[in-house]
Amino acid sequence: MQSTSGKLRVCVYRRTCYDVDNKELWSKYLQMAAAHPDWKLEAIFTDTGASGSSMKHRLALQDMLYACRRGEYDLIVTKNPAQLSRDFQDYLSIMRELKALKPPVDVFFEKDDQNAQKVTDLLLSFLPEQ
Repeated sequence: MQSTSGKLRVCVYRRTCYDVDNKELWSKYLQMAAAHPDWKLEAIFTDTGASGSSMKHRLALQDMLYACRRGEYDLIVTKNPAQLSRDFQDYLSIMRELKALKPPVDVFFEKDDQNAQKVTDLLLSFLPEQ
């Protein structure tokens, strides 16, 4: 479900090894959103110093996924797949869950400037359903 303005409700997820300036992040992603007129940037979720190999201590990721389950966002923007998880099974689990939501939540990789679901769908086509 898109916002009442007809734009996609967008959130950003970042996992970094150092503290980042929130104003700098907002500025960067507002510029990116401006290049996509159908986007409305609503939130940035950042985990600092958290390993990408486990979801255990990644509270911002968990908060973002919970918000997606509640239907708050239509699109997640992240730098690359490793931002979501370096563990392939965790990554596929996240992507499957987002795709199964009603409505589904898409993921956009800024590094590749592409919708992640197409790549993930191809990967999933080779794996048995869980």
